[in-house]
Amino acid sequence: VVPPATARTNDPLTASYAYADVDGDAEGASDLRWYRNGLEVVALRGVRTVPASNTTRGELWWFTVVPTDGVTPGALLTAPPNTILNTAPVATSPAITPSSPRTTDALTASNGYSDADGDLEAGDEIRWYRNGALVAAYNDQRTVPAPLVVNDQWYFTLRPRDGTDFGALVTSGTVVVGSLAPSASNLTLTPTPAYRGNTLTRAYTYADPDSQP
Repeated sequence: VVPPATARTNDPLTASYAYADVDGDAEGASDLRWYRNGLEVVALRGVRTVPASNTTRGELWWFTVVPTDGVTPGALLTAPPNTILNTAPVATSPAITPSSPRTTDALTASNGYSDADGDLEAGDEIRWYRNGALVAAYNDQRTVPAPLVVNDQWYFTLRPRDGTDFGALVTSGTVVVGSLAPSASNLTLTPTPAYRGNTLTRAYTYADPDSQP
């Protein structure tokens, strides 16, 4: 008897065993029974493969088989127990908001999440990159605070965690930090009053929130 391979909640369980008959008879309807936490699952009697929908993390499963050649039953055999293990979560659609940030914006990481065991998202690994370089100060943070720098390029990677296991790494798209509009104030025109033949001179105060000239 071969026990099922290490199984997680989204894996089916398959009974495997070697059959032999000294008379060369083919296997008949052998008596195959599945047990969950010590109790037979009667609905699965005679079933070679248990669908993943029947199992839950932490359950202990095994099977027994009494082989038959259609005439005489053989000896009862019992497979070693198999504990259903945790299934790693899955992250989808990683994204940064806003998608077109300005220097006064904060960046926020978001993602979709699913878990075959119904576990909540807990302990994700998040890494932020600016212009291709890791910014370790924001490790495992969902938000990069303002202010940002014009033309910097940002993205993040994420490994989802369900409190037990990490899922596969996903990577967001890249956003480029745009600039804010400058302003002008205190407009003046001299001389005042002006006469024909005078040279006119304009003046104003320029301001830029990104300190660009």
